[in-house]
Amino acid sequence: MQRTLTTTLVRDARLEVQEHREQTQQEQARQRTDLDAEQALVGDLHRLEAALERMYRDLSAWYRVHDVTLTRGEKKEIEVTAVEMLQVIEGALSEEVSGGGLQLPAVVQLLLTVEVELDHDDTEEKDTAATRLAELLGLVHRFRDDAALALVFGRVGDTPRVTTHLLDPGVVSGPVFSEVHGSVLMSGTLYPPEMYSDLLALPDDRALLANQYPSPFLADRRPVAIASQVTTLYGRRGEQNTKAIREHLLALLQETPGHVAVFLPSYNLLEDIIGDGFWPGRRLLLEERGWTKRRVDGLLRELHLARSTGERVLLGGAFGAKLAEGIDYEANLLDAVVCVGLPVAPPSVESDARKRYYGTRFGGNAYRYAVQQPALNSVLQGMGRPIRKIGDRAFVLLLEDRLLTPNYARLLPKGLEVLRCTSPDVTRRHVRRFFKRHPEGDHSSE
Repeated sequence: MQRTLTTTLVRDARLEVQEHREQTQQEQARQRTDLDAEQALVGDLHRLEAALERMYRDLSAWYRVHDVTLTRGEKKEIEVTAVEMLQVIEGALSEEVSGGGLQLPAVVQLLLTVEVELDHDDTEEKDTAATRLAELLGLVHRFRDDAALALVFGRVGDTPRVTTHLLDPGVVSGPVFSEVHGSVLMSGTLYPPEMYSDLLALPDDRALLANQYPSPFLADRRPVAIASQVTTLYGRRGEQNTKAIREHLLALLQETPGHVAVFLPSYNLLEDIIGDGFWPGRRLLLEERGWTKRRVDGLLRELHLARSTGERVLLGGAFGAKLAEGIDYEANLLDAVVCVGLPVAPPSVESDARKRYYGTRFGGNAYRYAVQQPALNSVLQGMGRPIRKIGDRAFVLLLEDRLLTPNYARLLPKGLEVLRCTSPDVTRRHVRRFFKRHPEGDHSSE
């Protein structure tokens, strides 16, 4: 439920309301209808147009005030309250005189009736601005007094904006699960199941069975190795650390016959560590922010073509982005995957709000649920990319020594057998032995 409110969104919604009203009037003229209900709708749309114009004016002024606060405090973002923002929005609505003022729920419903044709050449948005504004206003109105919703004011470029962050999915899922007789939740990434039971607010007055089942994939066909003395921890970054990461990766590349994917916590680290590195014998393909589905589909075709011609690719992406989650690298397209670091969320207003909320909601499990497990689960997602069917084989290398410490090792899936790599030479030997045992992958798509 992350939504973004900009003055541009309000402006575009107003223009769509205007277009919808004009289309409605033209249709009435064609059909020569003069029904009271149709006339009332046109009148409501007129009033909504005026209200959105006032909303645009008042939000612009409110944003300027908070922009000054950012500048004076030398901050990139600050937290604002739903009540504060709604006072501005509802103040603009209440200026309507002819009908005694517009109520926010009615505005939301009216915005949802707006129908205009989207120009998909100009935008990748699937919904109209009116629909997106309605969803945001409805969300903020629903959680106006609830700490489960955090609102963050900041800027992207020259554009000020408020972004909503729902901190607790349980406030949405909990009521749903409480109404059903039973439910089955199953996924390879719902780990640990007890945490998701808490996060999704499954009813605690019902019998609950939370199990983790062993992987059907043989460990011999997807060994997991963790390197020591390498990390992306901010305080330990530097030339020597970067050099060690590259040496482990290079050792793996030299012994791996096919394509390799490497994932890092951010695009900046991806560029600094991988983009600026030297990878002989490999074509380097790096993911960029904002890649479309069409670009990703094209990339998969490139990988298949490269394999058919004997060209080896080093594919780089960021945890949580398109290449590390949700992409099906079918036909054993990847021979190895390397996960560099832990994508622990950097300090931010949203992460601070989440820690504060989880502290109240989950007590002693707050830090694990808010910080540790989400980072580790992103790594687990990346680790799973090369193995899509029972016959696949791939080597998995984790370049982060925090995973060897008790704080994180205890969070890894039970039964995961780990090889420890104390140097690039050890990494090289493990990879060489693996591909000697399994020189060919299963290139079928079934």
